[in-house]
Amino acid sequence: MTSLPEMDSLPGYELRERLGRGGMSVVFRAWQPSLNRDVALKVLLPELSEDASFIDQFLREARTVGNLQHVHIVPIFDYGVVAPYSYLVMPLLSGGTLVERVLRKPVERALLIDLVEVAQFLVRISDALDYAHQRGIVHCDIKPANILFDQHGMPFLSDFGIASMVSSKTQPFDRMEYLAGSILYLAPELWNGEAPLPSVDQYALALVVYTLLAGVHPFSAEQASPAAVMYGHMHEQPIGLDALRREVSAETAEVVARAMSKKPADRYPTVSLFARAFERSVFKDQGGQFIVDNRSDQDNKSASVPTWALAPTRIARHEPMRATRRGLAYQRIPTERVFISYRRADSSISVGRLYERLVKEFGSELIFRDIDSIPLGANFKEYLADVIRGCMVSVVMIGPQWLSMQDDFKRRRLDNPDDFVRVEIEMALMIGIPVIPVLVDGAFMPSTSDLPPSLAPLVFCNGLALRTDPDFVNDTARLISGLRAYVYA
Repeated sequence: MTSLPEMDSLPGYELRERLGRGGMSVVFRAWQPSLNRDVALKVLLPELSEDASFIDQFLREARTVGNLQHVHIVPIFDYGVVAPYSYLVMPLLSGGTLVERVLRKPVERALLIDLVEVAQFLVRISDALDYAHQRGIVHCDIKPANILFDQHGMPFLSDFGIASMVSSKTQPFDRMEYLAGSILYLAPELWNGEAPLPSVDQYALALVVYTLLAGVHPFSAEQASPAAVMYGHMHEQPIGLDALRREVSAETAEVVARAMSKKPADRYPTVSLFARAFERSVFKDQGGQFIVDNRSDQDNKSASVPTWALAPTRIARHEPMRATRRGLAYQRIPTERVFISYRRADSSISVGRLYERLVKEFGSELIFRDIDSIPLGANFKEYLADVIRGCMVSVVMIGPQWLSMQDDFKRRRLDNPDDFVRVEIEMALMIGIPVIPVLVDGAFMPSTSDLPPSLAPLVFCNGLALRTDPDFVNDTARLISGLRAYVYA
């Protein structure tokens, strides 16, 4: 393999520090004087550029991937070719890779391989993959080294398209020197030379999850040859996770095993469906309840620390300063029965009128509609899960701008897995309470193609439209009549 000669600059960038090297590239910390910022600059190895057709493909892939705008995909700031180098410019993320955070740091490892933490990580990354898949892009190189973290611990996918460019130019065993770290996660169909489909990313991500939870890769041993690894992918069945970790249930183990199926048709239809099945199984394992007993501090440190799926109890809602994780046993006391999900800028007037009618019918204690009541400093996902799990029904208010509203970065809010409206609906669908879409101000019901995969079931939920006066009163009465069965159940 050709070595990368020493260099100190590329047009528009000053190379400050070599951060790492993979099979296909070298990554530098670089300075971009024009914008006064540090960036990560990935330089592909020169031999990849010897074929002119590779350069054409690199430029096409860079443009395509550069158009991906997802909160958990590392964006491409810039790209270019300066013979004999091809390079990509990306934000410099300070949280390291999944390898650095988990596999090489035993002290930090326990913080990430908790089942609930893995579920959160998996949901975010799977959402990014489904976003790319819906746009015809398959990553082809999912592995711990290509999952990065920012300073807040949020995960990001990097290196979209690079592996597929290499794959298109070489045969499997010719490319081993480039993909030495990737063969551990290559799906069986790729070893057979089949075209990559979205299911190969699901297989690789499931192997990442398996490795995180088991502490060992199922098909890797020290000094294992590529042929031995290939044989494992194609013929061996990994030991079930429930046999390796006692806190992993048989259902959770089966979810991961299905995503690692040898045949693509046996895997989940989408990566997000795999992630939601994993999340749902973990939630069921914990019994839907957050209990911290009177063990010592040391025991509590090693215990599973639940996040939104295992929400704090009513004590934490009404007396957040008293609700600590030390020496308390929480018992949830449900109050609300109807949860109203909406966006203020989209349907606040209609929601206000509906809320007045519902309060008059059922009383304010049984209706939850305002996230402003979440205590300052509380985790809003945990709080919302606590409320939704106690409700009997969720009402989703959909106005004309509900689908298209954007954040400050001009990204559609519903595409962000942490968007509070999306979180509310996903929780209700996952927990299994009825979800009633209510169309207001002339809005239309969205189609499944309009929604993230995790929200697609909303389209098949029976709902109604709240028309303007004079029909508003009759439509509201119809809704209240339907809600009575849930409120007084």
